[in-house]
Amino acid sequence: IGDETAVAGWQGKSAMKAASNKVIDYSTNSCAEGYRVEGFDNPPSSLDTQDHGHRIQFCKGIAKKRKRFGLQRMTAGEFLRYWIDMNDFDADNVNASNLLPAEYSEAVLFDAIRQLAQLCKDARTLAVSQMWIGSSLCLAFDSGRLPDRQAALRTLASPRPIGPAMLASDLAKVCIFDWGRSELNTVEANAALSTEQQDLRRKYWVKWQRGVLRSLFEAVHLYFAQFYQSQQTVTLEVWDYDSLEFDPNDFLGRVEMPLQATGGASELALEDWSGNEAGSITVEIQEVPLPSPSRLQKAWRVYVHGVEGVRSADCCSRSDPLVQVRVGAPLDDQDTRDNQRATASTPVVYDDNDADIDHGMYFALALPEVAQSMLRMLSNTFGCSLDPALFTIADGDRRGEDLVQAKFEAFLAAVPVLAELSQKQSEESDVSDSDGGGCFALL
Repeated sequence: IGDETAVAGWQGKSAMKAASNKVIDYSTNSCAEGYRVEGFDNPPSSLDTQDHGHRIQFCKGIAKKRKRFGLQRMTAGEFLRYWIDMNDFDADNVNASNLLPAEYSEAVLFDAIRQLAQLCKDARTLAVSQMWIGSSLCLAFDSGRLPDRQAALRTLASPRPIGPAMLASDLAKVCIFDWGRSELNTVEANAALSTEQQDLRRKYWVKWQRGVLRSLFEAVHLYFAQFYQSQQTVTLEVWDYDSLEFDPNDFLGRVEMPLQATGGASELALEDWSGNEAGSITVEIQEVPLPSPSRLQKAWRVYVHGVEGVRSADCCSRSDPLVQVRVGAPLDDQDTRDNQRATASTPVVYDDNDADIDHGMYFALALPEVAQSMLRMLSNTFGCSLDPALFTIADGDRRGEDLVQAKFEAFLAAVPVLAELSQKQSEESDVSDSDGGGCFALL
C-alpha cells in the first residue's frame, strides 16, 4: 500500500535498498494507483493461463520475476475482476442450497467493499498520523467451495458486527498485515516527536490512506460495472495474448450479439477493425435460473466453445487466443451509465488458430434494492449522501488514466471526512517537500 513503499533510514532501511524500491514503485501500479499486487494465490484459469513460464524453463528465476512483474503492473480494475472470477466452478455440481457462482462473485465483492469502507473510516478517526510503510492489504475468500445460501444471505443482510478483521462469518477476508517496518504512533509518542518527524508521518499517512481509498473506489466502480449495468448485448473480442510488457495483445476479431438464449451452440463470423472477416467463434448463451431468495434479478452464462480460422499474429508461431466477453449496452450507446460493461475472460490457449476453449462465464444483474443498499452503507459509513455517479466510469474512459484519476479526486472531494486527502489538498500540504512529495500525479 502506498505510492512509496520504502523510506531511506526508516526502521533500518538502507539508502541503496530504498532507491531500489523507488524504481519498482515508479515501474508498477504503485505510482499509478497507490498500491501494487505482490501475490495471487489460487488464481482463476483466466489469469493462471497467462503465465506461460514453461516457455522459459531454462531460467526459472526469470519466469518467476516476469510473473511477479506482471502482477505488480495490474490495475485494481484488472486484479479485482480476476479476484471475483468464479467461472471455474463446475456448473454441473451447483445446487440451490449454495450460492451460484454469479451470486458468490457479487457477495464477495459486496462484503469486501463494506469492510474496506470501514477500514478507511477507522483510519480517518485515528488521533495522530501513522507510519505504516510497507504494510499490505489482504483480500481473500474461500475459493474451494460455494457457501451455504441461507447463511451467506443472512451475513449480507445485516450490518457487519463491530470487531476484529477476519471474522468467521465474513465471506470476504480483509485485513492489514506485514507490519515489519510499521510503527504504531500514539498521541503521547507523537507529542514527543520533532516537527520534522511529525511532518514525515503526516506525509506518508496521507499516501497510505489514499492507497486504501483508491482500492475502495475501484472496488465500488467494479461492483456497479459488473452487477448493475444495462444487459442488452454481448460483445466477444478475440485477442492474441502476449505476456511481454513491450508487446501488447493483438486484436484478432470481434462480434456483437443480443444477450438472449441461443438454444444451443452458435457459430458467428468475426470481423477485424476494418470490418473484414477474421475467422469465426462458437458460443452458447443460457439464462441461469435463480433460486429463491437471491440478491440477483437475472443471471446469464456465456459459454465459448472455441475459435476457428483466426490469423497468426506472432512472428514465429500461431496465435495464443483468449476471448474477452463484455455485457452491457450496445457499443454505439452514448449513455454514460450504460457504457459501463461487465467483463470476463477465457483462459489462454497457446499456439492454436483453431482453439477449443470450452469455458463458461457468468454475468449477473443485482436487484435494485441490493445496489441501493451498497450506496446506503457507504453513505452511512462516511456520514454523507453519495451519488452513484461518483463511481461511474464509462468503459472507454478506462483507457484515459487522467479521467479515472479525476473521478477518484472528485470522490474524495465529495466526502467531507475525506476531502483533505484529495490531490489538491495533498499537494498544497506538501509544497515545501524537497522531493516533490512522491508521485501523487499519474504517469
